[in-house]
Amino acid sequence: MSEDASNPARPPRRPRYRGKNPRRFEEKYKEGDPQRYAEMVAKVLASGKTPAGSHRPIMVPEVLAALTPRVGEVAVDCTLGHGG
Repeated sequence: MSEDASNPARPPRRPRYRGKNPRRFEEKYKEGDPQRYAEMVAKVLASGKTPAGSHRPIMVPEVLAALTPRVGEVAVDCTLGHGG
């Protein structure tokens, strides 16, 4: 028998299902590049969430009311990382 008869050519593999969630890093966190993916950032903001890699202070009036800084004092938002 010849090699061609014993090892028939395999059919090409089907493309892997990409699913809903991206697997590669380049496909994740597109909202981290707002100039390139403006529509993605708008979608995230419209859903009431904060885009990855950004920080939006949400309780400024409440925190200032609790701290009651006096004239000449400084209040600083010392949030670490991307936490809120």
